[in-house]
Amino acid sequence: MIVKAAFDLIRREGVENLNARSLSKELGSSTQPILYHFSTMEEVRDKAYEKADEFHSYYLMNDLEKEDNPLLSLGLRYIKFAIEEKNLFLFLFQSGHFGGSVTALFNDEAMSPIYQAFIGETEMREEDIRRIFFPLFSAIHGNASLLANNALIYNEEETKEMLTLLFESLVSKIQEERNEE
Repeated sequence: MIVKAAFDLIRREGVENLNARSLSKELGSSTQPILYHFSTMEEVRDKAYEKADEFHSYYLMNDLEKEDNPLLSLGLRYIKFAIEEKNLFLFLFQSGHFGGSVTALFNDEAMSPIYQAFIGETEMREEDIRRIFFPLFSAIHGNASLLANNALIYNEEETKEMLTLLFESLVSKIQEERNEE
């Protein structure tokens, strides 16, 4: 209950507004139950981060296989998450709580379905897909960050065009290199 309340508070007001007092108000209780179950507010933030990460993964991956172009849809969902769930996006990716590295993210087993979708669409090898994924992810994440920080106005058609052009250019470059081998 405490973790869900912390998640809801962060989602609505941002992680900077999470403290024992605001969380106790969210719960309709004193701070005592929070401090009984958690030694510090950092522990609460960590658990709320895990919940936000699960929510983000579900947001991105739910029914993705039903999409006509799952790769484009994945990128658009990531960007839309930054718009629709701005506080969660900022918490997940710009609050210093992300404990991993982007490299580790690309090697995570959870990425396998995404790589398989890439392979299915391009008939490329997984090692090639991994080379494509970093620049593509960088562009998607950069776009999402700009939107979450109100530095860009979202235009879905322009975004689709940009992601498609980038993806096709990267695939073309890798295929060209393979043909030269």
